[in-house]
Amino acid sequence: MRRTLRTLLATAALATAAIGVTVAPAHAGWVGITLYEDSGYKGYPHAYTTDRVALYGWWENDVASSVKNSDVFAWVLYDDRDYKDRHFCIRPGEWVENLGSSPWKFNDKVSSLKRLTTSSCAGYVPFYNAA
Repeated sequence: MRRTLRTLLATAALATAAIGVTVAPAHAGWVGITLYEDSGYKGYPHAYTTDRVALYGWWENDVASSVKNSDVFAWVLYDDRDYKDRHFCIRPGEWVENLGSSPWKFNDKVSSLKRLTTSSCAGYVPFYNAA
């Protein structure tokens, strides 16, 4: 049983590497989005898995400087607590090392986030244009 599980995991890892997919789970089996207090995925990580998150308090509101999406769904990051105003969408497997970079200038701005029901950012401004 263990040998079969290891073989399946190794095969999945090789297949993922072969097609160039980048996934950054916080730990095995974890899916969601992680906001980091500093650019370069440093500082305290704030991980979320619920569909809608309003960030309250000094420990999480307006402190994100980088983000990793380890989910199978796209997420929208808003600079208002009520899922309004300026926003950007991050697709599954995408990372943004510095939210303060042009053209976003979104450093320390995230006040709410929402998980979409699809992997697409259709209807939302993406951090990166699809190739």
